[in-house]
Amino acid sequence: MTGSSVTALLNQLVCYRSKNLVKAYESDFDAPGSLPADVRPIANALGACVADCPALQSELISLLAPYIEQRLVDRSTSLEGVTIESILSLSHQGKLRLLAGEIAAEVNRISKTRGERLEYKAEDIGHALKKVGLVTRRLGKEGRGTRGRSNNPDACP
Repeated sequence: MTGSSVTALLNQLVCYRSKNLVKAYESDFDAPGSLPADVRPIANALGACVADCPALQSELISLLAPYIEQRLVDRSTSLEGVTIESILSLSHQGKLRLLAGEIAAEVNRISKTRGERLEYKAEDIGHALKKVGLVTRRLGKEGRGTRGRSNNPDACP
């Protein structure tokens, strides 16, 4: 792009902004509820900036889709995601107490089947649990961990 092209584009953007600023502030654009809760406000803010153009607003939503899908993949393969998956797996096996070492072994097993080479220790798992809001506590001389699912259907969660 030449200097005059850049200047022309900047002038167009300034003109568009001054003409549509009030429309953007007063926009009632609402991204579809199918978007994740943390992405929806971003989509709403971007959509409001494209005043009076539903086609562009729709295109904006479709441009966000690959980003959202990739983010879901990243979360599910993260240490925290695999740790939660491991806890669920161990809980469904009927375990009442889940030691961080057992969870680490399950995380390592799942990770290995997915081609990962990293090995996690119980301490790593404790940090991952804390990051998602699950705090470990001492479960006797065996070490730290968390309580699993009770086999008693009448027990409180």
